[in-house]
Amino acid sequence: MNPEYRGYSDHPELIGRETVAPVAGRSAVATVFGLLAFSFVFSAIGGVVGLSLAASGVFGLPFFIVLAVVQIGFIFALQPVARCSAPLGLLFLYGFTFLSGMSLGPLIGYYLVAAPAILGQALLLTAIITGGLTVFAWTTDISLARFQTWLFVGLLALIGGSILAIFVRATWLEILLGGGGAVLFSLFLINDVQKIKRMEGTFANAVMMAAMVYLDIVNLFLSLLRLLSALTGNSRD
Repeated sequence: MNPEYRGYSDHPELIGRETVAPVAGRSAVATVFGLLAFSFVFSAIGGVVGLSLAASGVFGLPFFIVLAVVQIGFIFALQPVARCSAPLGLLFLYGFTFLSGMSLGPLIGYYLVAAPAILGQALLLTAIITGGLTVFAWTTDISLARFQTWLFVGLLALIGGSILAIFVRATWLEILLGGGGAVLFSLFLINDVQKIKRMEGTFANAVMMAAMVYLDIVNLFLSLLRLLSALTGNSRD
């Protein structure tokens, strides 16, 4: 799970004084989803690299920790870098998603061998839920902006529960964390898509929102994978 990467110093809708030229109206929305699509391409490439490294024995715990720290650095630096330079903003965005894919590669490889059906179900459910919630967020007048504090509290609780799960091996806890994470990141996805609707149309905003939605979708997938694994008795120890 990667919830710790959701850290930004400003609200995206309040950003607007970078040197990058603004992107107007529907073009801003198209830019966000275009960046998001390419983010998943780079993530897939990173996944292949991560899987190859895991097969060669390079991908141990120290390597994973370094990879996680670098990812956190990339995501926290993304906003100020994108404000100053569009090319560097793209480099940081795609660098982060590539490294994220690398960290996911060994996990995907494990499920491809041990439980391919669960992996397929998680991917399919993620696609269906993401599509449905995106349409819902874009068309509804119900705003989740006032619940952002509670979403953050839920995120902290999920992180705490995930740490507890390292020491307490219990199916009920895995089900709780998987189901709770799926609900939480579904709400984050709705909130972030609604932010895209009202954000100021700058390239830096587009880069940040692409990163946020990418994290929502990835964490939704990981939560569903965790839930399905626990329900079917295929949790990875």
